[in-house]
Amino acid sequence: MPQPHIRITRRFHFSASHRYWQPAWTDEANEQVFGKNIHSHGHNYILEVTIEGPIDPDTGMILNLTDVKHRVNDLLEKYYDHRNLNVDHPAFASAQPTTERIALQLAQEVRELIDDGHVRLYRIRLWETEDLYAEVIC
Repeated sequence: MPQPHIRITRRFHFSASHRYWQPAWTDEANEQVFGKNIHSHGHNYILEVTIEGPIDPDTGMILNLTDVKHRVNDLLEKYYDHRNLNVDHPAFASAQPTTERIALQLAQEVRELIDDGHVRLYRIRLWETEDLYAEVIC
């Protein structure tokens, strides 16, 4: 009988700033669409990383979560934490760093750190505020 896959989630925190601005638009158009978000502002993000896979019979774990913690924290420190996403992350040099796009970018980056054929990234959930998150099901 095949072993069931289990999901486990780890939370991470980081702070970053961004602004919404479409250079091809007028100041008025930007303000009409993006409102106060045309000004640089920051968030204390919560990132939930859910992995899925079978339990290793020797360790009793899907994957060593300490390894996941170190890998994801390294990624966050390099590109996200205390960064201006418009300037400091190459993916947002020409794309609005919306919650949706940040979550999608994180999903791509974290997937590269975790997926190994047995274990895979199942979901990324990025909380921008206590009542707003974007979710990517991988």
